Amino acid sequence: MTNERQKPRPTRSLIQNAKKLRKEATFPERLLWSRLRRGLVHGYRFRRQHTIDCYVVDFCCNDAKLIIEVDGDSHIGQREQDDRRQAYLEAMGYQVIRFTNDDILQDIDTVVDRIAQAVKQAPVDRHPPPTPPSREGG
Repeated sequence: MTNERQKPRPTRSLIQNAKKLRKEATFPERLLWSRLRRGLVHGYRFRRQHTIDCYVVDFCCNDAKLIIEVDGDSHIGQREQDDRRQAYLEAMGYQVIRFTNDDILQDIDTVVDRIAQAVKQAPVDRHPPPTPPSREGG
């Protein structure tokens, strides 16, 4: 048995909460998701309302270790909690980028451009491995 600290696993209630948040996404979250889904940003895949340890993040690209948070009305008055959470996620190696609902609604193209830049600038060790060549005729 190793002495390594095991990573906390998401609880059943946290996973259920993530599913609920996916179903009840705000309009800005749905709008941003329409631009991130299916590898539309440089081929990187994002997950929405993704559990990481004891947290649910709005959007996550594990390959680039990038988290996107959309701060709407639910974040009013919880700056200290958001800062603690962000520090924890950054200590795990994630970069966290925050946008407000207004950022997304007023200029979605600039928001997506900032996300694309962050993905492209992710350190080499955070990029996914290259796709192996196909074996044809061999």
